[in-house]
Amino acid sequence: MLRLVLVGLLILSGATITSAIPSVNELKVDQSLCSDNSTAEYYVYENGEWVKKKELAHWWMCIDIEEIKSDYRSAAKTAIEVQNAGKDSPYYGGEWIDPRRGIVFVVVTDERVAESYKGKNVVVVKGKYSYSELYKWKRMMFDEMKKDTFLRNYLSMAGPEEVKNKILIGVIVINETILDKIKILAERLGIPIDAIIVEKTGRFKPDIIETEPERNITISEVKLSRTDKIRPMVGGIKIQALGDYTLGFIAVRNGVMGFVTAGHCGNLNNAVYQPELTANPRENLVGRVTADPEGPRHSDALFVEIIFGTSAFRIFNEHNPLKALSGVQRNA
Repeated sequence: MLRLVLVGLLILSGATITSAIPSVNELKVDQSLCSDNSTAEYYVYENGEWVKKKELAHWWMCIDIEEIKSDYRSAAKTAIEVQNAGKDSPYYGGEWIDPRRGIVFVVVTDERVAESYKGKNVVVVKGKYSYSELYKWKRMMFDEMKKDTFLRNYLSMAGPEEVKNKILIGVIVINETILDKIKILAERLGIPIDAIIVEKTGRFKPDIIETEPERNITISEVKLSRTDKIRPMVGGIKIQALGDYTLGFIAVRNGVMGFVTAGHCGNLNNAVYQPELTANPRENLVGRVTADPEGPRHSDALFVEIIFGTSAFRIFNEHNPLKALSGVQRNA
């Protein structure tokens, strides 16, 4: 049975905070601060049934935190420091940025470590699951759903959803059969069902319309530059992590699709965006740094695992980008 609930984030001004730091659901939202009133719908499993919920898509940008004044660059720097400090901690649940106000939200699973993350532009919130748990469960669910003869026909994406301290499963259709099969699979894998949200999403398709190889394309016809959002992703286009960098080339590491870029682009577990981070952290998120060898080495390089989006074994051609993008595509 499915049930529709309007999430309390829209009316949380009267919420009672029961611990030293608020949980995500206890953050105070002021709709008068919202510049974007678009909403998002998703499903969670509560009290023995799947429940459909609806909330502001960018609710964290509407939280009333008057005492915090910052800017995006300071927030990005803080987020990187938080990632580096928490990447190996079982108490770190992830982070996200409000780029408009320069605020970093950090999730911790134990209030005793909250002080280590607090700063002038940081809001610490309580979560139930660590980022390492969410990431592991995301991989397990995605891999098993791809193997399932039924679910693989509907699977679109899977990834950690830090703003809800859960993993997001994206499917192209939502019905009771699909939701029940996701629940059964999660239980078989030993993944807490309350750690999962299910959202209707489209399949990831290239933003580029492929053309016939023999067609001649003049520069005047080309509307793309390397700094645009480009799918499938190819070598030579703009990415953003610690700053603005260039995607080196698409590669496979231990059977995992990803790409190689400069070693100074980021650190382990840093989020990587293409072309850049926007107000919606998930909009341009493409992957995370999963390999950055320590100690002496002969290269300034690291590996980014592609979490979202398509890729092709090609290099961007500034004078003929459509031709460069007409190669074999690989899904994350």
